[in-house]
This record gives sequence, structure tokens and C-alpha cells, in this order.
Amino acid sequence: MNCIQLLERAAAQWPCRPAITDRDDTWTYAALTDRVARLAGGLRQLGVRPTDPVAVLAAQHRDTLVASLAVAWAGAELVPIDPRGSSDAAVAALRNTAAVGLVVDDANGGRIGELLDRCPYLRVLVHAGRDAAPAEAIPLTTLVTGHDPLPAPDAAEIHALGRFHTDGIGGRPRPVPLRHQDFVVAALSLLAEGGLPNTPILSTTEPLSNATVMTAAMAVMMRAGCLVMPEAGEWECAHGPAAVTDLLTTPAWLRAYPGQAADDAGHLPDRILLAGDLADDTLVGRTLAVLPGVSLRPLYGNAETAGFISLGPRLTAEPRESTTPVGGAAPHVDIRVRDQANLDCPSGQIGSILARGPGGADWLDTGDIGHFDDSGRLHLAGRAGDVLMRNDDPVYLRAIEMRLAMHSDVADAAVIAHRGGIRAWVVPAAGAGFDAESLRTFCCDGLPVSHHPNEIFPLPVLSRTAAGRIRKHLLRTGPASPDNEQAPPAGGEPS
Repeated sequence: MNCIQLLERAAAQWPCRPAITDRDDTWTYAALTDRVARLAGGLRQLGVRPTDPVAVLAAQHRDTLVASLAVAWAGAELVPIDPRGSSDAAVAALRNTAAVGLVVDDANGGRIGELLDRCPYLRVLVHAGRDAAPAEAIPLTTLVTGHDPLPAPDAAEIHALGRFHTDGIGGRPRPVPLRHQDFVVAALSLLAEGGLPNTPILSTTEPLSNATVMTAAMAVMMRAGCLVMPEAGEWECAHGPAAVTDLLTTPAWLRAYPGQAADDAGHLPDRILLAGDLADDTLVGRTLAVLPGVSLRPLYGNAETAGFISLGPRLTAEPRESTTPVGGAAPHVDIRVRDQANLDCPSGQIGSILARGPGGADWLDTGDIGHFDDSGRLHLAGRAGDVLMRNDDPVYLRAIEMRLAMHSDVADAAVIAHRGGIRAWVVPAAGAGFDAESLRTFCCDGLPVSHHPNEIFPLPVLSRTAAGRIRKHLLRTGPASPDNEQAPPAGGEPS
């Protein structure tokens, strides 16, 4: 089954049920399918042909999903691009895939001129937003209202859904080809792992991996549920057709969440799936204090595995060790933990995490490290580059980040190995000051000597990927690195 067949099936079985909503409107499955088919007809009229790559450079909202489904309905290849990335990253993604079309929203419409200069082969430009469309682009609503529905493609003609980008090594985006079947199987796995109930009302937030959002959208269709896709800055539960049952978000969003939903108990979700980065103990405790009784579960994975590898057990406010349990392998993947000799590690031994998705026999090195426990449950210890050897003892930088995040003056933290030492950055909590010596003392009181940071610096915000992971290469070489400043910022001297 492909995503078009899945949408058609939902429209045939539940035509009047709400399928997708935002603050402006709610579309039923029948209305959503009609809109997708009409937009696909408009794309075809503009010259988009089967297998043509069409990029979507837009925040994740209702029209973004419609555009993505319409690209698939037209038989073309979807190329989602992180809208928070630089223009250089967007150009690299367009060039990597030789995209002939581009969909932009209000926030990214101003980039069209530059992208056309650098990618002159772009010939189909669509604007999906509320503001007036740029002169070079055609409004999405014009394509929908001005074209008849395109007949759904024959199933035998559909193979690849698209190419989904990861940050790759050093922040350079890398396209990952994924098939329709990969996402359908991943969505079934998510349901099999207890990820969503029957007829869920699932709200999303940003930032989120495009692969994760697509998997979740298909799972919602399978359950005859409704997807709530608000714009940034809006409380996701406020605009649904009824109380939201489930929230798909990241720890980065929860860190910034002020907790205003606690005043509206009817809109509190029953379950929260945490994708992207890992949640530290302090963040889990704060979230459970604001949302008492909510089921908080980590959704761990990569774009290459259609959005996720495992759905972890329910998190509690009890303190954890430096590793986080993220569950066993989901039904659509295999997981291995290998040592430096590429041999399977016994339970309890930390090694490199490898995964094999539904699309092939090749093993993916996830770039993460962790271990299995005796029950076969995977525990995550951090990124492979986040291990530093000091006096033959491994130092897990994730443990330092978790310790810093416990400080009441810290909203977020990142730690890297730097010239044989340990360098940390913290985002001060709202209204809090920055005292490097106090933070170092706090770390020293709670961690072994080998884990003591040499330097701590403040930052207003940490740059993260669409999956919510910290772009640590920017801390090493980018504007955030003190080595690139005229004078080092205040915040600590090497030990």
C-alpha cells in the first residue's frame, strides 16, 4: 500500500470525519482528498511529471502536508527541506536532488530570488501561505481552485515517495531515498507499539523531522483520526475539533513551553511522543508537573528508518543514570550494538548503534551509542562523538548535559569535547543570570572528576535540527564558538 491508497481508503470509509485542522479551518477526509487531487492536477498542468523531484521549503502546517501529498499524488518525488536551515543548505538540497519544483511558505518566500539565481533549473514555484504570493510563484489556492482532480496514479507506477534530508556529517545535508512502503510499514509499527489510540487527535509542533511527521500522518489516517497542525507560537490543543489526545513534539519545544495549557484541563493531551533529542530528568519532571498524568514516551529514530527505530517506555520523574531507555526494536527495523571490532556487544556494554530499516539490507550507523539491557531494551548514551577518553576512562558528555540541565538557572545545555578538554554552553532560564563558577561547582558536586567541564559559556539559544538535535558542529566552528570571537566571552577558564 502507498500513501495515496491510504488517503483514498480513509476518504471512502470515513468521508465526513475531520482529517486535518488548524486555526482557520477543518477539512474532512473527503475534502482533504479532493484538495490534494486538485493540487496534483495543478502541478501536472505546470509541467511536473512522474519522478520529477519537487521540494517543499516550508514550516510544517496544514498546507505543507497537502502539498506533500499532492506531490506524491502527481507521481513526483517529494524533497522536504528544513526551513530553519541556511540558504546554502537549501541550495545543497535542491542541487543534490535536481529538484524542478519548489513550494515555499510566507517565511521562506523571500528566498525565491536567491534560490532561482543559484538553481536556475527550478521551473515550478508554488506559494503556500496567507500573505500575497511572491511575483515568481503561483498561490497554492489558485492551483486548487483552478484545476480538476487528477486521477490517482496506478499503484504499479509508484515506488519512491521522496528523498528526505538528514544533517549528515558536519551539518551538510544528505538526501535519503525512502519508499511509500517504508512509511506505511513504519506507521503500522508505531501503532503496534501503542503509539496512538483509535481515532486519535494528534497535534504536532516544530521542529520535527519531516520523516517523523509523515509516519505520524499515515498512522493517524490508519486510525481514522485528525491531525492538528498549527503555526508556530500557537498552543497546539487550542484549535482542534475536540480535545487533543496526543502530542508529537520534541524536548526543545517542551523546554520553551510556558505551561499555559495547564489552565485548560479539557485541552491537555493524554500522551506525548518525544521525537528528536533526548529529554533530561529535569525536563521530564517539569513537564509532568505541568501535565500531571500524561504519558510521556521517547520516540527514537532516524530519517533513514522512516522516522523512528523504537518507542520507549513511559518516562517518570525518577532520576535516571546517564543513559535513557528508548525501547526495543520496532517491528519494521532491526537493531544491533557493535564494538570497535564490529562484533555484537553483550548486554550492558556500550557500543555503536546500527539499525536496518524496511527498505534494504544495508545497516545504518546511526551515529549514536548505547547498550541493550538483559530484557533486550535499548538504552541511549548519546552521540558517538560525545565520548571523550580521560586517563583511559570514558567520559559521556550526555551525562554532563543532563547534570547542567538540573540547575534551576539553566533552560538548555550542550557539551562538546574540545582540544582534549570539555567545553559547555548553557541557555539561562527565563529571568536567571549566568554564573560560570556556580555552574562548574554544581557539576563538580554531582559528577566524577573526569566529567568536570573546563569551560562554560552562555548562549541565548542553541541551534537545533528539524529533529531537535543540537547542531554541535556550530559550537566547534560556527559563530557560537568562542574561538571565532575577537575576545572570548566571559564564562570560565580552563582548569
